[in-house]
Amino acid sequence: MTRDQFNNTPHHANMFVMYEQQKYYVISVDFREQLFGLVEEKAAIPKDEWFWVRCESITLVHPEEKTIN
Repeated sequence: MTRDQFNNTPHHANMFVMYEQQKYYVISVDFREQLFGLVEEKAAIPKDEWFWVRCESITLVHPEEKTIN
């Protein structure tokens, strides 16, 4: 995802992305730094277990797309 795409994406609950050929749930977004906070599953994960990646490192998974976990 480019920085321009990041700025024009409607961020919302239930967002998933692909990172290093694995699907992750977006638990948080840092708009200032254009980072995604990722976790392996949609669940209440402690903040110290989130990991952050730059928007350029991910591909947004659209709800209609089927992916293999």
